[in-house]
Amino acid sequence: MTLMTPSQRFREVLLLWTLAFLPGQGGGITPLILPGGLLTRALAQAVFAVLVVHLLDVQGEANLLTPAGTARRGKTLLMAGGIALVLLSLAVALATAVNLLPGSGGDPLPESLRPGALPATHMAGVPGTGPARVGTLALMAGSLVAIAYAEELFFRAYLMIRLAQTGLQPAQALVISATLFALVHQWQGPGAMLFAWISGLFLGGIWIIRPGIHHLALGHATYNGLALLISALGAGTL
Repeated sequence: MTLMTPSQRFREVLLLWTLAFLPGQGGGITPLILPGGLLTRALAQAVFAVLVVHLLDVQGEANLLTPAGTARRGKTLLMAGGIALVLLSLAVALATAVNLLPGSGGDPLPESLRPGALPATHMAGVPGTGPARVGTLALMAGSLVAIAYAEELFFRAYLMIRLAQTGLQPAQALVISATLFALVHQWQGPGAMLFAWISGLFLGGIWIIRPGIHHLALGHATYNGLALLISALGAGTL
């Protein structure tokens, strides 16, 4: 195993971020409510997640993704639920602050705070009824999980590990990771960037305190699902 220099690590980080999470890429994606679009998105995120795991594995760091210990594994779902509730609370608090501003629409979860890849206003356009609609919604749920795993693998696990290897302190790595996470949401607007930055600090802090990927990714995916559901119910599109 050949160890990478700090400059090589920085270049690897920037290359991955540019290729897979180029700011604004979401704005040009074809409608993801269509099954083909959902499948493409999910597969792309899955491939990227595998790439990140491979890059960690070749450097002997993949073991950090799943810490040993039955007790910790047994708490994964509980921790994921807690993470989702904290993220939802942060989103509602920020939405409340936004709704206090002049000209706000009073939306319980404004567009800027919804999962950007799957806007709730498109829920009414999910094709088909009965089994066809259920199948599309299941594919949507799978996409949420794939997106959450890809983002947590890169922004929390991979990025926090790599930045620490360059000599940065955990707090410095945390701020950089959260900032890069916020920048990929710039196409959704300032509100989304602010929420992404705050949630990035929270999720990165969880990684520092309790490393591991499953509780973070499942919590992230659960929040995305809840936020999408709340937005769809509020818009009357579900």
